[in-house]
Amino acid sequence: MLKHFLPLLPRHSSPASKLFPQDFSIITSMSARVGSIADNKLGGWYSYRSSKAAQNQITKTLSMELSVGNYNAIAIGYHPGTVQTYLSGEMGKARLSKNEPGTFTVDEAIEKMTSVIGGLKKENSGTVVDWQGKQIPW
Repeated sequence: MLKHFLPLLPRHSSPASKLFPQDFSIITSMSARVGSIADNKLGGWYSYRSSKAAQNQITKTLSMELSVGNYNAIAIGYHPGTVQTYLSGEMGKARLSKNEPGTFTVDEAIEKMTSVIGGLKKENSGTVVDWQGKQIPW
């Protein structure tokens, strides 16, 4: 998809807004902590972990392409935590009912994501960050 959008990205400063105060574009992909090889302490979820690790590699590679191409944009992966959705199913419901840290309703997750994205700097490009704005190791 980005193959088609890349030519549309700015190479100059973009107007800032109240929501996103940066003067650059941000390409955000929804990642997950389970894609981190360094953070894998439980095993399991082979396919999901592998797909998120591959997605993180794409984010890193895209960030390099943006830099080399002198685009005024960054690419990051974003881990929203466990969000109570159809995908998280019963696990999400159980974690939310226990008020487990890192578990959110959809509205809470969106608020956290916009807050984190609004605080990004250009040096964050090519990384994966969580709902607290903390970088997740590869």
